[in-house]
Amino acid sequence: QTAGMPARSSSAIPSARRQFWRPQTVTDALSAIAVVAVVVFVLQFVVRKVSTDATQFVTIALNGLTLGALYFLVASGFTLIFGLMRVTNMAHGAFYLLGGYIGYEVSERTGNWYLGVLAATVAIAGLGAAVQQVLLRRIQGQDLREALITIGLAIVIADQCLSYWGGSPRDIIV
Repeated sequence: QTAGMPARSSSAIPSARRQFWRPQTVTDALSAIAVVAVVVFVLQFVVRKVSTDATQFVTIALNGLTLGALYFLVASGFTLIFGLMRVTNMAHGAFYLLGGYIGYEVSERTGNWYLGVLAATVAIAGLGAAVQQVLLRRIQGQDLREALITIGLAIVIADQCLSYWGGSPRDIIV
């Protein structure tokens, strides 16, 4: 405690009288009601779906979790590239696509999933470094030119992947 300041107890409200949350306005109350309604709806939906076919529900839930993790991975890459490096690289998704196909090819040919992940990581890191050194270094700081060159690169990479691997989905078996 400081000189001239009254001593404060660690708890301003006695423990018997504490409240969890109290709406201050009508908007707060309506928001709370809406949140509770959504939670009840989602819970009853989950219970109903799990009771009909639990295996399918778990499969779909894990697929959704995986997709969310992939979105996080791509979004964090965008944040790193745009926010920290100040490079307007619009080919980020195409690099991700090409890395997936390289990983697929290597894992199919060798039968080793880990080797596919390693090969894709090394290949895309090399490609990214080459694009930075050959295409983007000379125009660094010119956002429009960076965006146009990398959009063109993304289109070329995506079209070449479509041409080589086709458009049908593929599974990597671990």
